[in-house]
Amino acid sequence: MELRKFISDSLLQIVQGVVDSSSDIASLGGAVSPAYSGAGDGHVGSTLANGKPVHAIEFDVVVSVSAGASTEGHEVISVASAHAKSSSAQSEQTAETSRLRFVIPLQLPTDLASQKEADDARRRNSAAMGRRMYKPIV
Repeated sequence: MELRKFISDSLLQIVQGVVDSSSDIASLGGAVSPAYSGAGDGHVGSTLANGKPVHAIEFDVVVSVSAGASTEGHEVISVASAHAKSSSAQSEQTAETSRLRFVIPLQLPTDLASQKEADDARRRNSAAMGRRMYKPIV
């Protein structure tokens, strides 16, 4: 499988898994990908200004570059497969393998109930900060 297809499919399946599991987990009293106010609650990752969490999706893949296999003059980078295929035909291609490690930030769909709670908490905190900042000095 080409690397770009692997990354695309992986991210899409992560998001689809979050969406697919949300209602079942909510019916049990939990929340998948909850929003939060970001006020030191120990959540891993960072948040956008709207409180939606951004998760670091880490990839650690072994890829192969096959000499002789190209698309429009560019070598094809494929995710190395753990499955060995035997073939009686000899191939003229040679492959070099490399390990790639990288992180892609991903904002997952956010649980609506927790998003409302996080929005309300931000409004309350903002209003409280505003009252403290503009308190007249007597």
